[in-house]
Amino acid sequence: MESIEDFGDLLRRLRTDARLSQNALARAAGMSPSNVNRIEASKQGVPRKTTIIKLARGLGLSLTDERAQQLFAAAERMAKPKPMPSTALHAPFSMKPRGRHALQPKLRELKRIYLRGLELIADIEEMIAEDEEDE
Repeated sequence: MESIEDFGDLLRRLRTDARLSQNALARAAGMSPSNVNRIEASKQGVPRKTTIIKLARGLGLSLTDERAQQLFAAAERMAKPKPMPSTALHAPFSMKPRGRHALQPKLRELKRIYLRGLELIADIEEMIAEDEEDE
């Protein structure tokens, strides 16, 4: 079975194959070197399509290039929610919190879902604006 690279590892491999430093890729993509570093270290969320486009162009790839498409696919895999473990589906659920700290993980997860929703809305608005400009 083929191993699937995460976005950061894939970007690092493509960058080293292109013989670019993080600084050189950042300059070519019009991004900050620290941003490229965070993406490669997987310390950032799902990259936006505009970011992927900048990175692909910075690597000297056309958007139809297979390697650029791999970047898009890796980002899409990141965006998909992880399946809930089957054990969690059968675990007893209590609405009564065991303490005020018991709700913190749930609150963080809700915030993450909310922020991801906002990112998706921004991406859709951006695509609509681009379509309107093309017309």
